Amino acid sequence: DAEAEAELEEVEGGMLNEQKKQREPALWKVAKSWIEELSQLLSHEKFHDEEENASENTSLMELFSRAAIGKESLGETPFDTAAKIKESLSNQLAWLKDSVETHHPNAPIVFCHNDVNAANVLLHSSINKSNININNSDDDDNSFNKESVAIIDYEYGSINYTMYDVANFECEHCGGNDNGVPNFELLPGEERQRRFLEEYVRERNEIRMFNGSRGEDAVTGGTTTCTSAPATEKEVSELCSQVRLFRMASNLYWGIWGILQAAGEVVADGSFAREDAMSRLEGEVDLDKWDNLRYGKNRLERYRVCKERMVLAK
Repeated sequence: DAEAEAELEEVEGGMLNEQKKQREPALWKVAKSWIEELSQLLSHEKFHDEEENASENTSLMELFSRAAIGKESLGETPFDTAAKIKESLSNQLAWLKDSVETHHPNAPIVFCHNDVNAANVLLHSSINKSNININNSDDDDNSFNKESVAIIDYEYGSINYTMYDVANFECEHCGGNDNGVPNFELLPGEERQRRFLEEYVRERNEIRMFNGSRGEDAVTGGTTTCTSAPATEKEVSELCSQVRLFRMASNLYWGIWGILQAAGEVVADGSFAREDAMSRLEGEVDLDKWDNLRYGKNRLERYRVCKERMVLAK
């Protein structure tokens, strides 16, 4: 819900935005720390025990390499492959960070939820779910609004780019939280995205006017006097451009997270099932079950597809 997103980020992020230059978005720091943690887990003996891997057609390191960077073997030894995985993911993160800072140096930074998905959105009991009005018309008591929608679970909440939260919310439209296989055809289309952002800007501006605060221009980065005027075409286009790039960030971020969770299953508690591991990874079996490695692979594959499109578009 655009109103709930705007209220969350304006109320919580107002004073943090004043400290933007002193605070780096958590997106980069957290992803980097996950890559470091993954690298440490991949150096564990369980990933390098030839006897343990001998009974399987695909070694653990080949399996994780396939999931993380799309290739099953990157070095003469498992240690070489582990180093290449870390290098590849680190390079992708650095490239994306540079792209964001180059193309959108004034992207606003506030307090963000970072994990707005269906499970973290509550609807008031008065909402008739069989007759939901997604257009938010004023003459319908069944509309979504800030009184009927609540965002919960701030486990991943932190200072971040405003439009990352929106982009991540859009990626969550694709599902995959049950079996690790998002359907990216469910991403909101251009028209729906623009309507959401128009509503987001309208609600954001109303909050700023009510609080008597001045906002940051998403295009120039300068402060601007807030009015209740609708979003301009220029601002909505700029925000759409940011969202497209931060969709890639969402896929990279949660892709790394999925691989990390699976590595923890190997090392920490031994719960990672070796039987049919490659078939599970490729989505050929056990699609009725959650699989961290499969989820990480699919999110990272989507990141690479989007990056290729972006590079070709230039």
